[in-house]
Amino acid sequence: MKRFVARINIRGKLIKKVIEADSRDEAMKLARGHGKVVSLVRGGFSFFDIPMDNADRQIFLQRLAAMLASKVGTGEALSIMENTFTGPIKNVSGRMLKLIETGHSIGLAMEKIGAPNFTPQIIALVSAGEKGGDTARALRNAADFEMEMSQIKRGAGFAIWSGIGGIFAALGLFLGTKYYFAPLTLDNDFMKKFTDTIGETVDAFMLMTDISMGLLYLVISFIIVIMLVSSLGRLVMPTSADKFITKIPIIKDLVLARNNYTALYGLSMLVNSGVSMEQALAISAKATKKGQIQDDFINAHKAVRTGNPWAMAMKGLHPTDKAALSTSEDRTQIAKSLNAIAEQYKSIFASRIAITAPILQGLAGIFLLLSGASMFGLTILPMLKISASGLS
Repeated sequence: MKRFVARINIRGKLIKKVIEADSRDEAMKLARGHGKVVSLVRGGFSFFDIPMDNADRQIFLQRLAAMLASKVGTGEALSIMENTFTGPIKNVSGRMLKLIETGHSIGLAMEKIGAPNFTPQIIALVSAGEKGGDTARALRNAADFEMEMSQIKRGAGFAIWSGIGGIFAALGLFLGTKYYFAPLTLDNDFMKKFTDTIGETVDAFMLMTDISMGLLYLVISFIIVIMLVSSLGRLVMPTSADKFITKIPIIKDLVLARNNYTALYGLSMLVNSGVSMEQALAISAKATKKGQIQDDFINAHKAVRTGNPWAMAMKGLHPTDKAALSTSEDRTQIAKSLNAIAEQYKSIFASRIAITAPILQGLAGIFLLLSGASMFGLTILPMLKISASGLS
């Protein structure tokens, strides 16, 4: 939503009022409901626009769910949160309260506020729960979902990026040694007088440096290709990128298993919240990023509408997963099967992290050791050899 600042004349008194709306015309209409509009301009960013992070979002969802479950009215609950919290939670509670007062549902209010305060999956879960008649439960499910996603991201981020960071640090040391420190040390008139003494040592370490850098370039090229395909490639050609990734062992589980877990876990919650299979698949397709899993949801939704087995339309799932879903007889069993399959993808993702992170960190350690040896052999060792030979 866009934010506007309106100057409104109310009974001869000029006040400023913040209006949130999708367009200027809508903002003008809302502002006129308060009085005569003197001016209306787009509002700028302020400190209070700082979005909720994962921890804030979990607190917001859990507290709101607890109050709604205790039969506190939605408007009253949001008003209490606005008055008792500070920072992003206070800001979002106030914004949602204004939307609720104008007739929006909680899910629609979250959709109006949008990212980064509320992710598409959170909005889909809450909206589905409202349709199923249990908003409090949907909010709790959304909080659980947010916690699961947060834990997965934390676990993957540090382990993988520390290894990748070490590999790039090794490249920096190699480049610095070969193109700056080594020439600075060796390319001067004094050192050139001792070419016969240090020549073999310098040549050996220079060869080691070149070979190590060649291997390092191959590793980094592979990492960059995977990063580009899994990020930019999935934005431009999502389905083709996913199909390419599925051909690379281990990497396919690192990139796709987490997405499959997120999507299937969300679908299981939707079904478990009482949403029809057709609706749940439509919502999941809308909330999921473009790619193989979204295509699967779209195909499954079409299959349900035509009376065909929806699970068999999900080409990205393993045959065993399709079999488990096809034999589920009712909504409860389908939700349990989806949750079990989602947990399976979570376990696969965790196991691949357990394999990949040590490999990357090990490679980083080896290349850092080699880069250190290169720096020593091309800068310090030649001077030590000259000193040990007694020459001057």
